[in-house]
Amino acid sequence: MFGKPDPGLVSPPKLSPMKPRTMKEYEEELSSLKKENFNCKIRIYFMEERLTQMFGIEDVDLLKANTELKVDRDCLQREVTEKDELIMQANKALHMLKEDHIADINKLKKQHCNIVSLLEEKIEKLEKQLQEQHNTILESTTRFDDSTAMYSAAFGINSRTALQNELENRVKDLQRDLIMEKDRSKTLEELVNKLKSDYMENQYNLSSVTAQLDSVSNKLENAKKEIEIKADSISNYDLKIHTLDLTIGKQEKNLIMKTEELKQKDNILSELNAKISTFKKQLMEVNGTASKDKKTIQKLETEVETITAENQKLKQQLNKPRRNQDPSPIRGVRDRSLGRRSADSQERDLIRQLKESNLKIDKLEDRLKIVLSKLQDSQKALSDKEQQFNRVNADYIKACGVMTELIRNNKQLTRENQDIRNKRDSKTGGQPNVQFPISQSSGQHEYRTHYSK
Repeated sequence: MFGKPDPGLVSPPKLSPMKPRTMKEYEEELSSLKKENFNCKIRIYFMEERLTQMFGIEDVDLLKANTELKVDRDCLQREVTEKDELIMQANKALHMLKEDHIADINKLKKQHCNIVSLLEEKIEKLEKQLQEQHNTILESTTRFDDSTAMYSAAFGINSRTALQNELENRVKDLQRDLIMEKDRSKTLEELVNKLKSDYMENQYNLSSVTAQLDSVSNKLENAKKEIEIKADSISNYDLKIHTLDLTIGKQEKNLIMKTEELKQKDNILSELNAKISTFKKQLMEVNGTASKDKKTIQKLETEVETITAENQKLKQQLNKPRRNQDPSPIRGVRDRSLGRRSADSQERDLIRQLKESNLKIDKLEDRLKIVLSKLQDSQKALSDKEQQFNRVNADYIKACGVMTELIRNNKQLTRENQDIRNKRDSKTGGQPNVQFPISQSSGQHEYRTHYSK
């Protein structure tokens, strides 16, 4: 009975049905929505890329949660818009059906009234004609009573009876027409009553549909309020996430700076380790050279002592013939010539051996001086290397202390960053915690390796 609503009747969302939007407003809203959609897509893309590069793949869940909330908000807004359109269409359709139904009822009422008035006029006219006919019959009865009797006697015709019969037949026809018109009027009254009952039923259905529309409108209003609340909540979460992103960005910059410092200190430690290894090798070489020089000096001292002892023996042998000369003049004269020759030869041999021994001693002393000079140079170089080694070792210990402090600061920054991440996860709906891979950096691992060495 109500018919289907016209699909062309589309009302704009979020506006009163009395004030539809223009095409220009639709185009402006569409362009603004396209810009907003593009900005959101760009933001989501860069956030996904940055989070994937910095924190790992688990951080994408945060962005997915935010994106799902936005998608839910858009879906709810779209659903509200569609429900608004459907409500507006149903409201317009019901309004049009109500107007058409009221117009049909008014038309039928008007037709019924016209028919009833026509029938009443016709009945009155027939009653009037009947009354006139009845009066005419009465007048004719009195007027032509004598003439009737005369005509009846003369011609054998009973005109009164014939006229009365004709009038009675006409009255019967009029009564029959009146009964038919009454039946028709009764039928029209039944139709009007049926239309009234249909109208009341339609009014009841309309009130029911209106109540349903009011309920749907209330639900839509509640949904709009929930959407606004969720939009505000999403905006607050976006602001908090933006603030946390800024804080995390600052922490990341600090971590990057500390990591670079760790790498630089690690390189310095590597260089110091290399220098220490070189100095150890040089010290070992200097110690080996010094030990060789000491052995050479000991050997030369032993040779000098041996040659000196031999020289002393030669001097003693050279002085011994002079002490053993016989004071007897006879034997002295005789043996003097023999002894002088043998003594001279022995003396020459001893002098020659003594000179050779002195030459050896001089050579050994020169060699000993050279070796002592080399030993002093080696000892001086060893002392310089030891001082340089002590300085490098002090720098190494200092660098180790700095590295320990940097590692402590790095761990503190990592804990702070993790606390911030946990707070953000708790505020964004319990997303999984994200571990920062700073503590596993290559610089720190290399430092631990060098430090263990």
